[in-house]
Amino acid sequence: EKSGHQRQTSTDSEQKSLKIIYFVHYVNIFKKQHETITVPNATETVSDLLAFLRKRGKKWKILEDEKVKITVNKHFAELFTKLSDNDEIGIVPSEPQQQIK
Repeated sequence: EKSGHQRQTSTDSEQKSLKIIYFVHYVNIFKKQHETITVPNATETVSDLLAFLRKRGKKWKILEDEKVKITVNKHFAELFTKLSDNDEIGIVPSEPQQQIK
């Protein structure tokens, strides 16, 4: 029998897939226009996603919450906007090109 009790063993419920699209100079910095990533379900909001991406290393640290504009499924979003599996996230710089520190 299938029931909700198997939820803990399902890897589908523990992760979500997100398509990330980079704009303007982020394309040159990250060497990609877009990618599909898998994040833990604990990555619930736009702010959580940015924190997740910053953990990738030095050049990713420019994705500071207050220095980017985000779209979720082609609509501008706030840092507290909730993310769902298969969302499309656009990351746009809100300032002229930033220096990588």
